[in-house]
Amino acid sequence: MQDHASPSGTSDLIEGAVVEPITRAVLGALDVDGGITDTQLNVLQALVDHLWVRPDLDLRSLEPLHPGSAAAAITSPEHRRRFIWMVSALEMCRRPISTAQVARIGDYAAAMSVDDTVLDVTRAWLDEGAARAQQDILRFFRSWHGTLAEQRLRARKAHSREQDEELLDLFDTFEALPEGTLGREFLEFHDRYGFELPGAPPEGNVQRAVFVAHDMNHVIADYPPTPAGEISLAAMSFAAGRCEPTWAGLLLNLSYHEGHVTLHDGPVPPSTTLSDPAALQLFGEALDRGRACTENFTSADHLALVAQPLDEVRARFGIRPRSDASR
Repeated sequence: MQDHASPSGTSDLIEGAVVEPITRAVLGALDVDGGITDTQLNVLQALVDHLWVRPDLDLRSLEPLHPGSAAAAITSPEHRRRFIWMVSALEMCRRPISTAQVARIGDYAAAMSVDDTVLDVTRAWLDEGAARAQQDILRFFRSWHGTLAEQRLRARKAHSREQDEELLDLFDTFEALPEGTLGREFLEFHDRYGFELPGAPPEGNVQRAVFVAHDMNHVIADYPPTPAGEISLAAMSFAAGRCEPTWAGLLLNLSYHEGHVTLHDGPVPPSTTLSDPAALQLFGEALDRGRACTENFTSADHLALVAQPLDEVRARFGIRPRSDASR
């Protein structure tokens, strides 16, 4: 398989010669409590195969890099920070939750002189519960709200407790659009899954403009709002955008749907979403679909496209159909 160039206006977070040392450093950072788990290894393999297109990297035979050697091999501050994001995401895939994993990643962060909010998430989760951990992950994610929000709605009040009548009136106009258009499909998505339209209920954590863009992307990418579908949408968005905001979105989704960092404290499920082979396959294909995009659909002006047939919108961004038949 040949590599795919980054869409115009984007840049790969990790690419070229740094892929192998970062992969080896990840293997070292996850080597605790008897070693990297099968789920962690499979998710990392999906990134290696489908995002970086490096099937030559045999994860089971690569020599892991330990903190000092990893810091010597990964010298760019940006690559170091992005490496920490990556291992923090893979940390969410581990069962059982591990204090040794938290400490191990901390060793790499110290060796690389990285101090980032994501380092607090699992530590808070273990020490203070899921509600406290969610505060940290949302504090991290809010840095990217402006970029991930719907373009024409970015001036909206971020966390309004009042119903947004103007926004709901806008959605009412979608009813007059022909069947099969993006706008009509947006309404049908909410009807199908029993969701309120953004603007109806108050949102405490994520601004309405982010919800609008997120739900538009669900429709365009054709992923359901299930744990596997949410992770796959985030993976496809990351691979299409290849920028820090979409990487932040992937990390947020993994924290929720792998780590179960939610406001509901309680027993952590013994398995993760991506421990299911079907979900893992959907994740890998999502990275392929994102890499094939000719433009970053995630941050597009979706409201300018609502009258266009959904098939034409997908063609504009180079979005391939999903291969699975379970729609």
